[in-house]
Amino acid sequence: MDIDPWAFCGIGHVKNSPLKLKWCESDFALHLPRVAAMVVLKNESTEDSAEQFVECTVRGWLDSEHCLRLEGFASLVLPCGVCHGPMVLALPFARTLVLKRTEAQADAVEDSLPEDTDAVVCGQVLNLRDLIEDELLLSLPMHPRHEHCPGSAADTKDKHRPFLALAGLLSAKP
Repeated sequence: MDIDPWAFCGIGHVKNSPLKLKWCESDFALHLPRVAAMVVLKNESTEDSAEQFVECTVRGWLDSEHCLRLEGFASLVLPCGVCHGPMVLALPFARTLVLKRTEAQADAVEDSLPEDTDAVVCGQVLNLRDLIEDELLLSLPMHPRHEHCPGSAADTKDKHRPFLALAGLLSAKP
């Protein structure tokens, strides 16, 4: 979905009437291909997966700067980084973007912005879908895992550890 970000931010009523977008799992491959590549789709899983979706609200306003605010929530089924089984991840995300026309303008304000705010360079066209997908991907944990994963180190401490005897040999010096 392409918008003119400058006009979108310049319309005063948009701040009070946000643009709302939602994609269901069946839409991921077409509209959010990078997210689709990461999630466990229902037809790939042997068990029924939770409903997967991404919702986002986009607001634009013009104070002293042209600004966009992305706020959303995603429910995704990702492979666990430990056991590789499917796990449901509830993921809220939010980011404010200050729009700039050049890299120099963006660099000049970047350090003075709050933590959840970034300066971005954009022209007359901005693809909201790509922007939302970028924000969603940046919000994902690097190594998602179950809270109590059967393959975690805490569960393996009682298992057979063949090299434990070697540690004893190394510490016993002649």
